[in-house]
Amino acid sequence: MNSNLVNKLAVVISWPREIDMLLPLIHHIPKTKFLIIINDFKSFETGRTESSKLILKYIKDKRLPYELFSNILKKKKFKILLSTGEICGKKITVYSFFRFFYAISLGFLIDKIKLSVLFNKIFNNSLTAEGLNCRIGLPWYPEKQIGQIVVKFPDGADIKKKNYPYNFLKDVFDIFLTYTDSEIEMIKKKFKSKICKKIDYLRYKKLSSKEDAFKSFKKNQLFKKEKKNLYWIPTHIDSYGEKNLNIQIWSDKISKLQKNFNLIVKPHPKTLLTDISIIKFLEKKNFIVDRDHNRKIGNLIKNSDIVLCDYGGPVFSTLYLNKPLVLLNLPKNSKYNVELKKIDALDIKIRKQIISLDYYCSEKKLLNSIKKSFTSEYKKKIKVIKDEHFGNTKPYSAKKLSNFLLKLLN
Repeated sequence: MNSNLVNKLAVVISWPREIDMLLPLIHHIPKTKFLIIINDFKSFETGRTESSKLILKYIKDKRLPYELFSNILKKKKFKILLSTGEICGKKITVYSFFRFFYAISLGFLIDKIKLSVLFNKIFNNSLTAEGLNCRIGLPWYPEKQIGQIVVKFPDGADIKKKNYPYNFLKDVFDIFLTYTDSEIEMIKKKFKSKICKKIDYLRYKKLSSKEDAFKSFKKNQLFKKEKKNLYWIPTHIDSYGEKNLNIQIWSDKISKLQKNFNLIVKPHPKTLLTDISIIKFLEKKNFIVDRDHNRKIGNLIKNSDIVLCDYGGPVFSTLYLNKPLVLLNLPKNSKYNVELKKIDALDIKIRKQIISLDYYCSEKKLLNSIKKSFTSEYKKKIKVIKDEHFGNTKPYSAKKLSNFLLKLLN
């Protein structure tokens, strides 16, 4: 055995929301058997530094064993490593510099004059190299450098089907954990030798009662006990020229629903970490802003009367919890929307089954759609869609998953 190999389960936490995802599993593993690795990797991604500080504070408060990623890399290797794959490192190479300068010059021009649309049809590639969204450096997945057996933990059920699972994942992860039967089928079709396990959506187990879920909001003068609770969960959008576009185009319309609902909005954690001004923007429109990074999002989804989402994980989280759901669309020609279509994202496909509204809809249509979501017929439909998406195979519980991982240590 390698003298630097540590016979423990190391759990990488890269963003605050991963605490909520991973702690239900860690609670079933003895403290002597695991170590949390806090991702303090210095990257170009905004919000990374503040994120690692929040994680560090929480882990210290809980008195859980931890080390910093910067102290682990090239010094230790663990028998098992659990990661969502969101370490988000960037390798700086000569090629990455050429790609960056191409992207912000010729790539930007291709996008500007709409040649990217034509190239997508011909070559199945826009040839923009991400244009002005490009960053110096290429994606880097260091998991194999710090783990002998590397386990991919799912960060959500919002799969991008085109080319999934991506080829590079084959060399990074040995075991794949998923929330759905369909994802296992896709992985096994492409990576026949990989071990796949369907697991419970662990962050949504043992949720609080309605009284506890909304307790912290009741001090807010805007919160009225007699009103229904509307929970709006906009995703993080930082595409060039479209930053927070989803919040900007929908906030006025949703704010008009204050007569009927307590309006609670949960901006994406990355949005809160990279643009603190969004809080004042929303509060001026009489939203109650949920800015607590450690709050279990499942508590508020489960106990809300209606959930508004647009794209990403919250769409499928709301489905999983069988809650009334209305989807809010971006403009069809927005870069974010076009990209999701290009990669065959489930976020787009699910709109054929669930109430979804265009941003130019009237306030009356928005309210009527919400009322429709309260009907027993629509609630039954949500249950059917949930079963179709997540499948019927019984998932591993947190206890069963912990036993599986502990056996790998022996």
